Amino acid sequence: MALLRPASRPDAGRAPASAAERRAATPPGQREPIDAAAVLTVYFTLMLAIPAQATFAPLGSVGAPANVVALGVFVWWVWHHLHRSEPEARFAQPVRRAALALLLLMLVVYRHAMVQPLMSDEVMPADSGLIRFVAVMGIVLAATDGIASKERLHVLVNRITIGAGAVAVVALVQVATGQLWVDRLIPPGLTIANPDGSLIARGAFLRPSGTSVHPIEFGAVLSMLLPLAITQARTTEGRRFWPWFRVVVMLLAVLMSFSRTALICTAVVLVTLSVLWSTRARWVAAAVGLVGLAGAAVAVPGLAGTIRGLFAGAANDPSVLSRTAGYDYAWEMFLQNPWFGRGYGTFIPRYYIFDNGYLQFTMETGAVGLAFLIALLVTGMVCAVRTRRLVTARRDRELAQALLAGLLAGTMSIGFFDLFAFPQSAGCLVLMLGLSGGFYRLARRRPAV
Repeated sequence: MALLRPASRPDAGRAPASAAERRAATPPGQREPIDAAAVLTVYFTLMLAIPAQATFAPLGSVGAPANVVALGVFVWWVWHHLHRSEPEARFAQPVRRAALALLLLMLVVYRHAMVQPLMSDEVMPADSGLIRFVAVMGIVLAATDGIASKERLHVLVNRITIGAGAVAVVALVQVATGQLWVDRLIPPGLTIANPDGSLIARGAFLRPSGTSVHPIEFGAVLSMLLPLAITQARTTEGRRFWPWFRVVVMLLAVLMSFSRTALICTAVVLVTLSVLWSTRARWVAAAVGLVGLAGAAVAVPGLAGTIRGLFAGAANDPSVLSRTAGYDYAWEMFLQNPWFGRGYGTFIPRYYIFDNGYLQFTMETGAVGLAFLIALLVTGMVCAVRTRRLVTARRDRELAQALLAGLLAGTMSIGFFDLFAFPQSAGCLVLMLGLSGGFYRLARRRPAV
């Protein structure tokens, strides 16, 4: 199996230009080597298809199947770099460097926490938090270094949009039936620690969560994946019904999540994508959006008022008040360990729930940790912008812009809830980071086409 291929020369380890050429290049009796796109497909499928709370019980909170695969991917990435015989590419890979820097810092934070006096119920969360962080960094590194060609990148993106559309359909079924359903489809060997088959309500409406832990996480996941689906629908050749169907059901699911996070991030996504659209395409999108919103408001009485109330009444909303009320407490906690924090994962929910991932991360990893996290996020977005300037094909340019939009959505989502505490939202964000880094590597490695 070849997860990663050398990238030192334009033709070194280059995947053939088409699936037919790859099959022709494979010796008789042998299968094509498994590459990062295939492994990341498995990771993404496990992450979305299996309820986020389902784990292998003996492994505790790190026992989610997708997390186990991600740990294996990290080991695979390390094994490759220990055994490769050819030199690295001459150009820098910024996302990989930023990810490795953050990972090394997390080891320093963990060591710093272990020499501090911790409560007994804080030690295990610190251990599991570090393991989960290593796992998601494995996804960033594998996607950055291991996708062999632009063709394989587009194949992976298409698979991601299919999965996102499928989970959006599940969410709409949940709304229509008032049942969670996914809690009845736990694969053998997996368990849910706190099973609860009910849907969360906001006002008179039930909020779907798909296979996510919470509707907020579900909305954030859709907002990060939506730009890929829109770009896939716009650039797909031939029949476009199913690509646009996935876009429609994802937008409907975002609306029905009744999540300020999802609605704000989706608006940012649409504005970011429209930068590359023609004036006609922008007007068409605006008209279709207005008609769609009007139709949804007529079909679902009270929908428009509930969504308007999310913002008009935000000043008195308990979730908003909870966020703002915690600032003083967060500042006090930060001053106790300002540089490296109190330890990643050690600020457990029984202390306080801030619903702000940046605050939580700062308290747990300090100002240095926050700086490294922001550096990684900004690096991913800068690579997406640079890739858009390097490539010339329309679908490549729009894909680069979609990755930028998805990263903007994920970066904003961290400010609305503790994104890294939820497996699917964290997994989608690091996957977008890795795809941005990988696309930049491919655009630099070979002439843009």
